[in-house]
Amino acid sequence: RDRLAIAIVKRDATAVRAAIASGMDLDFNFSDLNRGRTDESPLNLAIYRGHLEIALLLLEGGADANRPDAAGRRPVHQARSAESVRLLVRFGADPNARDSRRRAATTLALERGDLQAFDMLLENGARIDAGAGGEDLLALVIEHKHPQLVGPLLDRGVDPRSPPTRALWLLIEAGDAERA
Repeated sequence: RDRLAIAIVKRDATAVRAAIASGMDLDFNFSDLNRGRTDESPLNLAIYRGHLEIALLLLEGGADANRPDAAGRRPVHQARSAESVRLLVRFGADPNARDSRRRAATTLALERGDLQAFDMLLENGARIDAGAGGEDLLALVIEHKHPQLVGPLLDRGVDPRSPPTRALWLLIEAGDAERA
């Protein structure tokens, strides 16, 4: 398994193919057998690093596009490009899946301030309302220091009334009268 991890990180397609051909199970977390290893699954390891050619090999080899790693993150939560989301969705990934803390990939993108990732998730089937149990997305972006996203989120259909947002008060308290 360590050889597979090294092959994924180094983008060694030949070694990944050899592991798959040997019949290695691809749905495990590297920390399962060896404490101190990454909590990631092979697919999460590839997706997070943007190694899409390796991710494709893993998916074609039978890796589950929806399997969470030991930290409860699914590959779609790790995706950082439109291509990676499209690849995962093509192999059955749920763009609205939640992690172990009940956060959707759209919520994680907004926490990072990544509007492009948010948009690519929406383009690939994610719902705006798929946040953590009715999360206040407008307040979320302000609390994570991305108030510049308030306008774009309103433009994309985020409703400040459902759930009722705390964003207005957060902006007022921060002295951001223009956005308020």
